[in-house]
Amino acid sequence: MTIREFVLKLWENDPNGSTSERMDLDTARTDLDNFRADGWDLPEDITPESYADAWNELVDENLTVTNSWGVEVNYLAAVNLMDDELREDLARDLAPCSEQAFFDAYAAAHQEKFGEEFEPDKQNPCW
Repeated sequence: MTIREFVLKLWENDPNGSTSERMDLDTARTDLDNFRADGWDLPEDITPESYADAWNELVDENLTVTNSWGVEVNYLAAVNLMDDELREDLARDLAPCSEQAFFDAYAAAHQEKFGEEFEPDKQNPCW
């Protein structure tokens, strides 16, 4: 089993609903120590770093925000459609903030700058 397969199995069976939370190295170390103590079959090459990296990749892939119409959209896909200059200007002004707050601020700034709705913020976004 690969590290990603192991993490996917955990992800799909997460009883605590913590799949939207990024993992730090201390948590990864603790998790792996607990898994080993409980006799879990772990990938041979797993390290706290590789475990946290694989977990955080899944968090990023599944990170969603809700647009102004109540539609959930993939945050990273929306970021890829953002105007680079506008996105960077907002990041300088707003950081640190949540992904939802950034998405909302970007959608408003996009409307103001370009005179049109940001595609992921539409009622029926088209990708």
